[in-house]
Amino acid sequence: GSALEYAADSLKSDREIVIAAVKNNPWSIEKADDIFRSDREVILVAVITNGEVLEYASKELQQDEELKTIAAN
Repeated sequence: GSALEYAADSLKSDREIVIAAVKNNPWSIEKADDIFRSDREVILVAVITNGEVLEYASKELQQDEELKTIAAN
């Protein structure tokens, strides 16, 4: 399961915790605070590991050419 699934809300809002969780399991982005769906660095970390998680990014980041290229590979 996601490293953030049972975490306190304060941890789901902590950028460093979210980045560490996403590095470990990119699907953790599902359980992170919604603000991170617009955080390019967090999404980049997730997409490098598993391109499918780009669907959880903000609409703007879903259109980011670099992220789309990384997600496709």
